[in-house]
Amino acid sequence: MNGWTLGRRGDFRESVLLATPGRPLTLSGRRGRTPFNIELPAPPMPLPVPPPLLGEVVGELRLRPLDAAQGLPAIGEGRPAVLFYWATWCKPCKAALPLLQTWAQTHDVPVVAITDEGPAVIHRFLNTFGSFPFPIALDSEGEARRLFGVDSLPVFVLLDAGRRLTQLEVGFDAAIPLAPPPT
Repeated sequence: MNGWTLGRRGDFRESVLLATPGRPLTLSGRRGRTPFNIELPAPPMPLPVPPPLLGEVVGELRLRPLDAAQGLPAIGEGRPAVLFYWATWCKPCKAALPLLQTWAQTHDVPVVAITDEGPAVIHRFLNTFGSFPFPIALDSEGEARRLFGVDSLPVFVLLDAGRRLTQLEVGFDAAIPLAPPPT
């Protein structure tokens, strides 16, 4: 394929993965004694967008409020904000809630609790959990999760007043892992 000899199991797959995106592949071989060439389109291999680096501006997030009447606070529009990625099944997420609430009140920073779970699951959870301290945003398409590379929970994202990423912390161990927001 494109001049590479495919002699081992997995060589075809590897050559496709290593091909230049958008460049066609040529598979050459023999059928009996007759040589052949087959042109194959190269599948595009888009890489995921890398998470923003510290100091970079975070674009708009397409989040829906769980409660449309409550809405969501403005994120990074003139004041810092915390994005808190959580799930109903995540014990550290639930353990972090009271401390994050105290941290947010101390620093006067709104928190948006983001989940990719469905509304029915969240409402069932809220019926047994009781009062939830933050507005809940639905990330139904997983866009915000992908943007920040969230693959474990909880995750704390601190944005400054201009939507610049100032901190991204994963995990919870009895203390909120965020520094005070920049002034």
